[in-house]
Amino acid sequence: MRHVIFGGDGFVGRHLAPKLVADGETVVVADIVKSDLPHYRSMRFITCDVTDPAPVAAVGLKADDMVYNLSAKMLSPIQVRAKRHDFFFPVNFHGTENIIQAMDKAGASKLVHYTTDMIYGHTVVLPMTEDHPVA
Repeated sequence: MRHVIFGGDGFVGRHLAPKLVADGETVVVADIVKSDLPHYRSMRFITCDVTDPAPVAAVGLKADDMVYNLSAKMLSPIQVRAKRHDFFFPVNFHGTENIIQAMDKAGASKLVHYTTDMIYGHTVVLPMTEDHPVA
């Protein structure tokens, strides 16, 4: 099985990708940016902007791929509420939609979708678990 990580150059991907390679897995990172991290020598990197369906399709997903969607905009820099939709939706919503559509076309059904804890609002209890109040 091949592991395809969209947004794999971010914090989670920088830990996940080398761990998968160390476990003997085949890894492809598809991201808009490629850092100079040494683990890229042992995996394939594809430049991919998830906001555009064409580069997502060009990754060439296969039916048996394990797909990870780590691509997301975070609330940094802070966005005023009036600008948040335009800031987040191209990547967090439409990018996810583009990945799922490419998966559907390829017959791929295995997806791990990472998201933000922002749906919970201000932290009420630590550690924050999935049953934390949503605000």
